[in-house]
This record gives sequence, structure tokens and C-alpha cells, in this order.
Amino acid sequence: MNKKSQEEMVGFVMVVALVAVIFLVFLGIMMRKPGAEEDRTRVDEVSLFLDAMLEYSTDCEVAGSRLNFKDAIIEAKETNRCPGTGVDGNLKENLEELSKEIIEKSWNPGQDKPVKGYLFEVVFEKADDPLLRSEEAEIIAISAFPGGSPDEREAKTAEKPIGKGIKVSLKIYENLGTKTTA
Repeated sequence: MNKKSQEEMVGFVMVVALVAVIFLVFLGIMMRKPGAEEDRTRVDEVSLFLDAMLEYSTDCEVAGSRLNFKDAIIEAKETNRCPGTGVDGNLKENLEELSKEIIEKSWNPGQDKPVKGYLFEVVFEKADDPLLRSEEAEIIAISAFPGGSPDEREAKTAEKPIGKGIKVSLKIYENLGTKTTA
């Protein structure tokens, strides 16, 4: 009987040790999760901002209603004119100014701010097939990096196709790398 009780005690200790190891592994996973969740939240925030920006109303009108930013980008690829305004200005230039204004007012980038910089791109593919992507693609890029150069590892990125041969992307940088001069 003495030997049997010793075996039961050893078994009980092994079960307790196994449960403790599983608990520690679970605890370790749960402690790492908030940082990953925070990153995911920031990426979602950038994606939602890009969605909202694409719905922003511009001054361009068609049949009495204003075009949203997304439709104005599509119009820029097709005609590069802002219909309904009577202005023959370059629509792509107007969209560059508008996107810079929207992003800077919303994200407020700066050297001493949480958001250090951004890169907003609109890519107009010459070929409608993305597999035929080439150097012929026209890219409108608006960026601001006060006080440093971008560190790609720190970018929170959202990218969306918005029409045939058109995609937009927004990268928000929270940390900037430092340039070294030789």
C-alpha cells in the first residue's frame, strides 16, 4: 500500500506540473497579444481612414451631384478634367492638393508628433491587366516626412484597388529611421 500511495503522489505532482506549464504558455501568449492587437488596430485605422477619404466629396460635379474622391480619381485617369465646374484645370494636380490637405489635417504629422510622416500613392496602370505592370504606370505620390527618412518596418499600410487599373495606398509612419552620412 505504501508503494501505491507513492505512485499516486508522483502522478498527482506530474499532473500539477503539466497544468502549470500549460498555464505559463497560455499566460505568455496572452501577454504578447496586446502589442499585436494594437498594431492590428492601427492598420485597421489606416484602412478605415482610406475608405473615408475615398468617399470625401470633391468640387467636381456630374449631373448636379458631386463626385466623391474615388470617382474623381477614376475621372482623372479617363479625362483629367473636373466635370461640372467649368474649370479646365488639371484634375490630378487638384487631387494631389486635396489629398495632402485631408491627410495632413487628419493625421497631423510632425517630428514631435505621434505620426512622423505619410506616403499616399495613386497608381494608374497603363495596361488594365495588373500582371502586365510595368514602368509605364503613372504614379501620383504625396508624402511628408518632417525630420527624417521613412523606416518601412514602421509603416502601417492600407491599399485598395478602386477601378480598372487604378489602386490607392496610404502608409502612415510612426517612427522614422535616421539617415547616416558617409
